[in-house]
Order: sequence, then C-alpha cells, then structure tokens
Amino acid sequence: VVLLGLPLMLFFSDQPQEWQEGLNLQHRSKREQAAIVAYGTVIEWSIEETLTEKTLFSDLQTAIGDKSSNEVLQMLQSHADKGKTLQETKAVLAPTCQDLWLALYCLGTSLEDLPLSVGRAKRIKQWHPLVLPLVGALSGIHNSINAIPIPWRCRLQGEKHQWKQELLLMLATWSGSYEFAMMNQHLKQSA
Repeated sequence: VVLLGLPLMLFFSDQPQEWQEGLNLQHRSKREQAAIVAYGTVIEWSIEETLTEKTLFSDLQTAIGDKSSNEVLQMLQSHADKGKTLQETKAVLAPTCQDLWLALYCLGTSLEDLPLSVGRAKRIKQWHPLVLPLVGALSGIHNSINAIPIPWRCRLQGEKHQWKQELLLMLATWSGSYEFAMMNQHLKQSA
C-alpha cells in the first residue's frame, strides 16, 4: 500500500489528510494506520528538511500520538541508542507492519548516508523484500540525488533506456491514468 501510495505521499506531503484519505487508511487496523502515518510523516519532514536523526523516533511519538505506535517507537529509539542491528531489531518487532518499522529504523540509524542505508536494507532483502524500496525512497527523498554515489549513477545511465518505458507506465498507473492490468500485460510481453 505504501509503495503504491508513495506518489500521493510525495504530492500531498504538506496535506497529510489528503494522502491518508487517498490510501483509505480508515479501513486498516490502528497499528497499520500508525506505521503508515509514521512513514508519511518522515517523508513530509524530509521534504521540509526538518528531519533530525537523534530525535526521529521521539518526534514521531509526539506527532502521531497513537498509543499502539508509542511502544514500537520507544523500542526503536532504545535500539538506536544502543546501536542494535536491523536483525536484532527485527527479532523484537511484531509482524504487523514490520517492513515499515524496519525501513524507518534503517533510515533513522543512518540518515545522512544513502549508500549505508540502502546497503543495510539490501542485506535483509531475502527476508523482507519491501524494506529496500521503502528505505531507498526515504533516503532518496532526504538525501537527494547528490548522495547517490557516482558509480551507481553511471551504471544506471546504461540501463536508463530499458527502464524508461516501464517507469512511464508505472507513473501513469500511480497517477490513475492507466489501467494496471494493461501495464502488467506490457511488462509480461517485454520480459
């Protein structure tokens, strides 16, 4: 839901009610709502350039004000203070929205270092494949293109032409101007 709703979160980052309505959060459990709102709030703070690594989790507690997320955010803050790994943190997180909380933890413990954030998320990709794109989106929003290492950019230049059509289809789907089924057919044909 979050990955599909990412364009909404970015476009309406200064209007949280808009993207929350667009994602139909009222049909989700309180725990899911809290995790999604936390993720969206971090996007908002990244865009506004008000995100602070040291106080990220306590700031989220204040901003969200939800009891179900307070426990998780306190635990994430405690683990960050103690320098715990993603694997150690994963072991104590409840399965509900674990990918979102791990993505926030990964970003919060390596905020200014995009390659480190992405690299850490990549190591747990086998068990949590969604953490990598979630961290990549957050870290990219916060750090901008300048944080992407030059070798990564050069490698992507060669692949850019392959990806252009697929990215255009994904953007059209996210914006609601293209049927997802049609996109899926095209991707199967090009594979």
